[in-house]
Parts: sequence; C-alpha cells; structure tokens
Amino acid sequence: MGIETAIVLQVGSGVMSGRAADKAGKETQKQLEQQAAVVRAEAKRDAGRLRLRHKQDVARKKLQFFHQGVGIAGSPANIIASDINLQDEEARAIIARGNAQSSLLIAQGQNARNAGRSALLSNIIGGIASGVMTGVMANSLQTKELDTLGTGISPQPPQSTSSSNQGQISDILTGSNRSIGKQASSGQISDILTGK
Repeated sequence: MGIETAIVLQVGSGVMSGRAADKAGKETQKQLEQQAAVVRAEAKRDAGRLRLRHKQDVARKKLQFFHQGVGIAGSPANIIASDINLQDEEARAIIARGNAQSSLLIAQGQNARNAGRSALLSNIIGGIASGVMTGVMANSLQTKELDTLGTGISPQPPQSTSSSNQGQISDILTGSNRSIGKQASSGQISDILTGK
C-alpha cells in the first residue's frame, strides 16, 4: 500500500465520519421539528377544547339565570363577561405555552443540525490535515533514505560489543585486568564499548 493510498484513506475516513455526523444532525433536526408541530397542534386542540367547555359553561349559567328569573343585564352579565375573558386568557396561555415549547424544539433541532455541519467540516479538515502530515512524514523518511543512498553511507545498526571487548569489560569489573594495572575509569569502559 503506497503512501498516496494511506493519505486518500485518511481523508476519505474523515469525510465519511463527517457525513455520518451531518446526516445524524439532519435526522435529529427533522424529528425535533416534527415534535414541534405535534406540540403546536396539541396546544391548539387543548385551547379549542377549553374554549368549547367554557362556552358550554357560559350557556349553562345563562340558562340557570333564565330559570331563576334573573335578567342577564347587570351583575349576571358581568359574571358571564368575566368568565368569557378568563376563558380567552387561558386558551391564549395554552397556545403560547405550546408555541414556546415548539420554538424550543425547533431551536434544538437547528443546534443539532449545526453540530452535524460542524462535525462534517471538522472531520474533513482533520482528514486532510492527517493526510498531509502522513505525506510530509513519508516524504521526510524518503528524503533521508535518498540522502543516505546518495552518499554511499548506509544506516548502521547499533554496534554490538565484540567478545574481546566483553572480556576486557569483565576483567575491569572483576579487577583482574593486569594489562591496565589499575581500576578502569568509566571513560576506559566507554572507549572499550565504542571500539576506540
């Protein structure tokens, strides 16, 4: 697998995960907007039921006043008018509450959509950046290999300690180094290890 393929895979991976996040954001927005529509419809329905119930209550009160022989003018009319105003306020409050909940759901949907878009852009940019970094690193390694080939010098693995050097080190550590005649310093041990 070439470096170009690795770069394409990284960029593609970023794009695919970004598209998935974007799609999830769209779906969440759609679901929340549907819930908002349901909330608005329920609020209108509840307000309509409340108004109908209040109209029935007003009609009952008028009928009671009529059966009791009380005229609708004056106090009874004020009571009925007050009830009607109260009913309208309650119905408007139900609709306002439904609209507020609906607006909140729509805003949450828009936030989910924006988060999906942000994730899409972020993942695309991240995939491109990752691909570029992979390309730069690969190019750097290829340049070092070419530099080494051009000079005729090949990278050398770390030198292992030869058996004669190991013997000298063993003699130094055990104190049986008669050729040196005294305790070896750390510099001498270093010289033996590096072959100086």
